Amino acid sequence: MSPRSKSSVRSKAYIQPSATVEWSTPQWLFDKLDAEFGFTLDAAASALNHKCPRYFTMADDALTQDWGQSVVWCNPPYGRGLGNWFDKAHIATLAGATVVMLVPSRTGTGWFHDYAIKHTVEYLKGRLKFGDASAGAPFDSIVVRMYPPPAP
Repeated sequence: MSPRSKSSVRSKAYIQPSATVEWSTPQWLFDKLDAEFGFTLDAAASALNHKCPRYFTMADDALTQDWGQSVVWCNPPYGRGLGNWFDKAHIATLAGATVVMLVPSRTGTGWFHDYAIKHTVEYLKGRLKFGDASAGAPFDSIVVRMYPPPAP
């Protein structure tokens, strides 16, 4: 392969960082999971895209809130702070919450190895279309189901 060809391949493979870390959950996916779980809290939402009557916005800072024993839907911001959301979800499950998270499939990350693989992971087929996007995301997604520990 010539140096010019390598450059062309590299530039086509490069994906620009997104202008936002917030992505609105595809309604069909939420509806499917809500039918299974009956969510009572959307932990990472906005006033425009919340999926449950009870929700936390960025201003509410869900990471500092008590999730109680809620059944939590969480499509957190997809940035470097994703591990913090898994820390919070883990703590919430220890307090009795059930947490279901939609996250990018990044199997080499610390949060994946520290938390996700210790729970139920569903690998989604294809690339999700978030919000009003006309094309699929540039990454695969997983759903992580985190349950409270069994009672002694």
